[in-house]
Amino acid sequence: MTEQQLTEPPGETTPLGEWYGPPVPRVSDVKTQHVPGDLDRLPGAGPGLIWMLNECGIETLSDLTQADATALTAQLGVVGQILDLDRLITFAKRQMSLSV
Repeated sequence: MTEQQLTEPPGETTPLGEWYGPPVPRVSDVKTQHVPGDLDRLPGAGPGLIWMLNECGIETLSDLTQADATALTAQLGVVGQILDLDRLITFAKRQMSLSV
């Protein structure tokens, strides 16, 4: 796409698909796959956060205890910046020590 096409209103000379980009799926169309584990014990964790943690290689509380909060924050992007990952990692460590 040329610079001129970017400044022209959509539909004039540029097809709408090029102007706006590919369609984004609705949240209801995206299927999340919940991997059975114990991450649902995390305070406030729902299927979305559990899915994101799974995508980062964290599938259990034990995995979370081994995670580096700074690296995980970067992997999770904006969500990682919102969460207090140090608190979640501490929670996971406490839960693991209770189950030993």
